Amino acid sequence: MTVSTACGLSCHYIEYEVGSMQQRIIETATILVACGLTPERCKLFVQSHVPEHTELAWIFNSVKPVGELERMTQFKEKGKQHRHNINVGLLDYPVLQAADILIYKAGYVPVGEDQIQHVEFQERLLEIQCQIGETFPEPKVLLSTASADLARMEMQKCPSR
Repeated sequence: MTVSTACGLSCHYIEYEVGSMQQRIIETATILVACGLTPERCKLFVQSHVPEHTELAWIFNSVKPVGELERMTQFKEKGKQHRHNINVGLLDYPVLQAADILIYKAGYVPVGEDQIQHVEFQERLLEIQCQIGETFPEPKVLLSTASADLARMEMQKCPSR
């Protein structure tokens, strides 16, 4: 049996509502378990409990130009919506997402259409392998409406995002 990995992406919550982060982690875990991701079927954990996520993101941050992040469509759109809260967390989201995916050498990554540009960024990030050797496989995209549905549910709970 193949064991999947699923985590509550707690570091991504910091960007918006630090005070409600613990509650959001519990809600995310509840949703994942309700979707059938039980300990028998997958490894379920909280992202911030694994420091290697942010450590790998830091390495990736050190090799990619900031201009590439500033040109990301989602960053520009959210920057227009939330001019009062354009922070490095929002800018750096694709780097942390790439670290979240690549650290587990995922073969597939389920994403909604709004995340395709982030996965393309991740593919360009893998170009560093010509310098460091083949370390990470290139995961294939699984377009999923479930990702978009979950994002919409999150937006309804947290309209400031």
